[in-house]
Amino acid sequence: MNNPLVQQSFKQLGTDTSTYLTNLAYLDSLGMTFSTNADGFLVSTYGLLQVDKESAAAKASLSNTTNPSNVLKALPANTLAFFNVQNLAASYDTLTNSFSSMGTQGKQITDGIAQFEQSSGLSVKNDILSLFKGETAMYVTSQSQVNHPKDLPVGIGLLTAVSGDKAAAQASLDKITTTLETAAKGQVKFESHTANGVTYKTAGITGTSSTALNVGIVGNYIFLSVDNDLAASVLTAATTGGTNFTNGPNAANFSKTQASLVSDNTGYFYVDIQQVLGLLNALPADQQAQVKAYTDKLSQLKALGFASHSSTTESSSSFFLYFPVTK
Repeated sequence: MNNPLVQQSFKQLGTDTSTYLTNLAYLDSLGMTFSTNADGFLVSTYGLLQVDKESAAAKASLSNTTNPSNVLKALPANTLAFFNVQNLAASYDTLTNSFSSMGTQGKQITDGIAQFEQSSGLSVKNDILSLFKGETAMYVTSQSQVNHPKDLPVGIGLLTAVSGDKAAAQASLDKITTTLETAAKGQVKFESHTANGVTYKTAGITGTSSTALNVGIVGNYIFLSVDNDLAASVLTAATTGGTNFTNGPNAANFSKTQASLVSDNTGYFYVDIQQVLGLLNALPADQQAQVKAYTDKLSQLKALGFASHSSTTESSSSFFLYFPVTK
């Protein structure tokens, strides 16, 4: 990145790239490889970094410890896509500090955050991001078409590990749900609901046929889901011994993909392609016929995954397309 020709190429893009060049000044060199095997196609990258040119913020960001990915054992068994990271809260100070070097655009972002905090009464750092000091996963699941007659049958959810006192975490959740009710002006009303021995808050959203917002704490995880069926799946998965993503029917494709990715990583991005294609069965018959010609050709394209690792001296990443050879 310190090669004058590389820097000149960035400048010729016609935008102010000085901030990005400064942030990447510690990148010494970068290599990429492509390979194939009987299970699919692998793209790997490896970069050498210059420690003496790294800012304190860069060193903090690069020194993330390996993610244990324990949250995968709390994902519902019917999860078809997810990404997981850890300690999002630690990134907030680094992110806000970077805004100061972004000029007018950075000021607009910080002003927007300040305006949100003033109008909502919530502190982004203390009330929201304080809940994300542990491991976090955002995920998508396939749901029953019966309960989604007019919608694409998917559920969207979020899990984040409780990193401190559960009572304090619940107090933050209560504050957030109260703020949502006020902001929605009567369109959202949370009520307590108990299932599987867990009491959480649920709210139907006015004007939708099947959408419900559920939020609470189960086991060691804070959960948020936009589907009632998904909430039930989370309560099962996040309970010790319950059926979850790692021991459910969708685990096999992930295991194959995971085996080809960087192991000491900061988290995964994963999509089960066959499960996604299966959602097309929810389309109207005429639309199914239009896409069938393409989906039939993708029957052996199983899944894709991405993972990365970094330290103050090196970085690496891998992208794997699970596309096994058929005999």
